[in-house]
Amino acid sequence: MLGKCKLCELQAELKKSHILPKSFVKRIRGGEAQLFKIPGEGMPRVQKTNGEYIKRMLCGSCEQLLDKNFEKYGTQLFVNSENFLEDGKRVLFTKFDYQRYFLFILSILWRGAVSGLAVYKQLAPLTFMSEAMRSCLMKNSMSTLHLIGFKIDRFMKLSIVRIFDPSGQIPQDAIDKVILGVNAVKGSTLSHGVSYHFMVDGFYITCHIFPPDSRYLANWCPPGRILNRRFISIPKVAISEIELVREAFNAAIASGENKE
Repeated sequence: MLGKCKLCELQAELKKSHILPKSFVKRIRGGEAQLFKIPGEGMPRVQKTNGEYIKRMLCGSCEQLLDKNFEKYGTQLFVNSENFLEDGKRVLFTKFDYQRYFLFILSILWRGAVSGLAVYKQLAPLTFMSEAMRSCLMKNSMSTLHLIGFKIDRFMKLSIVRIFDPSGQIPQDAIDKVILGVNAVKGSTLSHGVSYHFMVDGFYITCHIFPPDSRYLANWCPPGRILNRRFISIPKVAISEIELVREAFNAAIASGENKE
């Protein structure tokens, strides 16, 4: 299929692009034909899916660019035990590439926003800044082509926590195999911004976007805030402490009970 590539904007043969990287889905599916996904909007419910939300929107060169620059790193970071140390309270990464991981998350949100797929409709508001996101990915840079010297992480912030069940009733490997779809949460005012949440591999990832002039931006300091450092310490948070996660797992448990 010929068309205009969403990333380089050249006419080319468009490939089938996975919004959520294929390696995520393949690992979580574990050889099964389908997996259970909990959508990130409305009343939490469990759905069967092959997890492969695909859209023809990138050329082969741009597919390889995203894979080489970001996906190979981002999809393996949290599953390669050589990368981290873990205890009962935290997961410590001592060799963390901040820019590479930030742009990896950005690439997922950007693809979802410009895909037009219904499953990612909560990302549609990001299209207003899709050009800035696109230029960062093309340049492999935190600065955009249009706002030289203005880094995108001035107003886009990441936080990550490790989800676990302190009671031990839900094994960690079961938690790690749940995909929680993207959920958008608007702040109480425009200045509070909007946050996008999803979960893979047992890690709950939040991208919070503030207006550049937000007075709340400087004081934003949630658990698991990711800073531009070579190491990160990700706190462990119980399932019950995050409403979206708690409701999602309650829906999963209820779904299992209803099958019996």
